[in-house]
Amino acid sequence: MTTAQTMAIIHGLLDNMKVVMDGGEVSTSAIQWNLIYLNLMEDTSYNARSGDQFQKDARGWISPPDPSKNHIIARRGHHSESSVWFTHGNTFNKWIAAGSLLWICGNLGSGKYGKQE
Repeated sequence: MTTAQTMAIIHGLLDNMKVVMDGGEVSTSAIQWNLIYLNLMEDTSYNARSGDQFQKDARGWISPPDPSKNHIIARRGHHSESSVWFTHGNTFNKWIAAGSLLWICGNLGSGKYGKQE
């Protein structure tokens, strides 16, 4: 329910109450119907907001992880002397001279990117 709709209902209720207070007659059923309508619109509005939040949460749960977060963590964990043993070693020099492919593999967290804390 929009603010304008809520305000219109509230003004309608106030007008009815003013008539009653001034000695005029307004049926209580008109006031009751306005209150029921106001409660119904409030419930509908709440359910719509809850549904929107649920959809937002669900999208967050099923969305793939942001790779930039892992990249940033890896960059922060980099040490200036990482891999020096390898790049200055015999195996690397043979590989670089031959122009061969070198496959580096390992389990998650085994230090392929450098030490991460």
